Amino acid sequence: KLIAGANVPMLFRAVSYRHESLDDLVARALAGGTQGVMQVAVAAPQIQTSRSYDHQKHHHQQ
Repeated sequence: KLIAGANVPMLFRAVSYRHESLDDLVARALAGGTQGVMQVAVAAPQIQTSRSYDHQKHHHQQ
């Protein structure tokens, strides 16, 4: 059997189940690799403009 590509969850599964048969090990490693991949949405930056009458803009007290 040949698996191309790997990620950390896949490797952890392969090490954890190394005593299993090759077919079971491959199935568990592939499942771990698939479940270990997730999409994270990146929020678009918010554009915030300061108002000309904004007193906080010129407030320098710490």
